[in-house]
Amino acid sequence: MRPFRAAFTLIELLVVIAVVAILAAMLFPVFAQAREKVHGFSCLSNLRQIGMATTLYAQDFDDRYASPDPEPFRWLPDVHQAYLKTWQVWHCPSDPHAKTWDGFWASASFRVRTSYIWNAYVFQGDASDWRVSIPLAAVPSASSLVLWAEGYANPGWVPDALPISAPEP
Repeated sequence: MRPFRAAFTLIELLVVIAVVAILAAMLFPVFAQAREKVHGFSCLSNLRQIGMATTLYAQDFDDRYASPDPEPFRWLPDVHQAYLKTWQVWHCPSDPHAKTWDGFWASASFRVRTSYIWNAYVFQGDASDWRVSIPLAAVPSASSLVLWAEGYANPGWVPDALPISAPEP
């Protein structure tokens, strides 16, 4: 007589595999939601860093916000880049369309080069010239002012915004 050897039968093995597969199928959406939550925190952190860069820029340039310039590498993300560690700050991990600008106007990367949009009434607010920003002192309630926001519909730039002094903004 041979000694009894404990082993799984084929049926038991298939049942265990099926249970593990069902548990995995139930957990995949939870993991996807957790990953998206982490991406949201990363996007929020990016906005905070961009806000800090905006503040530092204003401190260095006589309490004026940056203003866009139609020259290559002088658009708002480029101007604030000196105050940021990496260009990846401009890309939200949840935004699959964000690209790094190649430096050429009207290129495919220009229109989708960042995941964030700016408040054109601040950065382009001078009534005499859209390339001139308003000073910090012109903002009545700076603590509640939104300077940057996540933006997908118009990612990276605001060509149709009216200046702050426009009669019907």
